[in-house]
Amino acid sequence: MNADETPLSPAGTPYGSLWEGWFRASFMLELARDALNQALAPNEELFLKLYNGVGNENIEPWILKDIVREQMESARTVSKAALIVFTQALMDGHVYRCIRAVASVAPTARLRGRKGSLGEELFQIERDPLMLKMDVLFDLCRPPRRWDREQRELLGLAIRLRNQIVHEGKLLDGIEENDFDIACSMLMGAGTLALCLVDYRFGDRLGRTGSKLPYPWSTWK
Repeated sequence: MNADETPLSPAGTPYGSLWEGWFRASFMLELARDALNQALAPNEELFLKLYNGVGNENIEPWILKDIVREQMESARTVSKAALIVFTQALMDGHVYRCIRAVASVAPTARLRGRKGSLGEELFQIERDPLMLKMDVLFDLCRPPRRWDREQRELLGLAIRLRNQIVHEGKLLDGIEENDFDIACSMLMGAGTLALCLVDYRFGDRLGRTGSKLPYPWSTWK
């Protein structure tokens, strides 16, 4: 999102708080990506020197190099997995903050498939998975374009990869580069989309003083 597309978000308003939280989450992810890039491009010669220490003198050089490359690949996989899990956690918290902001101005809003009002359901929504939180936002904000099947499936792929890492030992199989890129892109896209949804329907009531955000379909697809 470009600087000239950012609406005014006065400090001390719910709208301003959402932007502050989003910028904080984005900054944390940039730091995490920098750390990941360092992990993905280690110096093989340095690793070889470390492995040539005490106890490894009698290992054939070609065997030692294979060991080093395997360790480097393991470091890449672990770093990718950590960033996917970290991104999902940040986006889940950000989307819930968006829902909570809506509840501050529309606590009696009704939600499809739930018995209570938005204010009454917040406790449960906080514990719901990210996908259900996004469903709630679309239900509340009713944007000009619906939450279509393709978007939902793409985000579902990212969440499924995260769940495989955490619950099913996905690290043992490695993480394909394409899967990694899609997962990070879709999770960040969900965060951007959540902010735009709230801006579209509730920005004025939450304290926005500038123009509406452009709806981010180009960044989501």
